[in-house]
Amino acid sequence: MRLALRWVLICSLACLALAVPSLRAQVQTRNSTAKRIAPRNLVWTNDEVARLRTAADIHMDARLEKEENPAEADRTPEKLPPSATGAQAQLTQTVIAPPKSIQEAEQRVAAKNEVIEQSLTQLQVLTDELLQARDQPARLSIQKKIAVVMDQRNSAATEIKFLETKIEEFKANPQPAE
Repeated sequence: MRLALRWVLICSLACLALAVPSLRAQVQTRNSTAKRIAPRNLVWTNDEVARLRTAADIHMDARLEKEENPAEADRTPEKLPPSATGAQAQLTQTVIAPPKSIQEAEQRVAAKNEVIEQSLTQLQVLTDELLQARDQPARLSIQKKIAVVMDQRNSAATEIKFLETKIEEFKANPQPAE
């Protein structure tokens, strides 16, 4: 009986000896992280305004600018400043040049339909790659590629809707041949 009590006492002392240094390390890391976190001085800057703007705000500004300057209605991308971060930094607003005729609009719609079909096949391939990816960095790079392809597909679909609207306008108000 005494031998069993000695053995339990020795085991408990050994466990305590192993636990004390780990507890000290935990307390030290808590103290060091508390010291590292410094209070931020919050100052509003113009750089932060670009991050807070929604896609609707950007679209409205582009639309108003297009109405004010119809000569600059060509297809020019408008990017956010480099200081913007997050998902909004990835957004670009594209102003679509209106077609001059029904034929031009139909050709552009056909080209955009091809872009959408190509993007769908790319998405299938990328989805298969994503399912077969074994590590997290590979998955992240494939997810970024999927996001780019989805963005291309969505912009093509948006342009198709715009062109179809223009085609309807041309059909409703035929223009005389020049």
